[in-house]
Amino acid sequence: SRSGVASAMFAALFNHTINIKMISTSELKISVIIHEADAVKAVAAIHAALINQFFPQHRGIGSAPMHSAVHGGRSFCI
Repeated sequence: SRSGVASAMFAALFNHTINIKMISTSELKISVIIHEADAVKAVAAIHAALINQFFPQHRGIGSAPMHSAVHGGRSFCI
């Protein structure tokens, strides 16, 4: 529901040379299928891009980004 989220997500994946195999969207979520080996890198890239663009006041808060990823057939959400 926020303008620019998909663009920021796809730019983050592109900038980290992560290939998207499939995209699915709805009004509330964006899902992508990527290579399992890229999952951790993808989540970190998307998390950083979205925090920087939409929540800059939260940069650097906490010891690790709050996120998850798809790994071994399990769903991970950002």
